[in-house]
Amino acid sequence: NNIKTTNVKLLIAADELCLGDLCNFIEKYFLENKRLLEQNLVLIQDITTKFSQFKELSRFYKKAIRRDPSLIFKASDFINIKEDTLLYLLE
Repeated sequence: NNIKTTNVKLLIAADELCLGDLCNFIEKYFLENKRLLEQNLVLIQDITTKFSQFKELSRFYKKAIRRDPSLIFKASDFINIKEDTLLYLLE
């Protein structure tokens, strides 16, 4: 959980500081850890909608949810999903 929190904070900070290489590295790390992405779907998807830098993560979620919409409801952080995020993911 601390690793997840740290990586998410790094992702946001890297984007805000315009550190493209670090953004790419962290995005790649998340994409290589699919289970982490699925478990924290709401948190990470929310970040990808706020920061346009993370196009690969956004594409991953769109494809994954198109294949299996139940991923949203299986995410450990589902209770935190915002209505607009849910609608975006299901469109």
